[in-house]
Amino acid sequence: MYQMHNDKMLGFLVKKVGYMSQEKILSFYFSPAGNIFCTFEQEGLNRKNLNFYIIQKQEMEEKDKNLLASMGETFEFRKTAKHDVQAGRFAGEWQENGRFFVQFD
Repeated sequence: MYQMHNDKMLGFLVKKVGYMSQEKILSFYFSPAGNIFCTFEQEGLNRKNLNFYIIQKQEMEEKDKNLLASMGETFEFRKTAKHDVQAGRFAGEWQENGRFFVQFD
């Protein structure tokens, strides 16, 4: 996952935020709110899940602040909810403000 930013002095910047395992992911939906996304994942042959994540900047302890300054910001993807999906096919869409997700089949 990457973060894009347009800086007036430096121009268009692309920064790596982190990696996610992709073996089980069937669909990925990013929220317009900016720090929330959800994945539709295959768990076994007949089990599918809808998982919600929030992107959080990792806080370092005081002793690790110099290390953090040399590495740049680090982020984690924290799973906030998991729902079983019964439908064979799956589709979903975020509301335009990014706070509501509708799942339909």
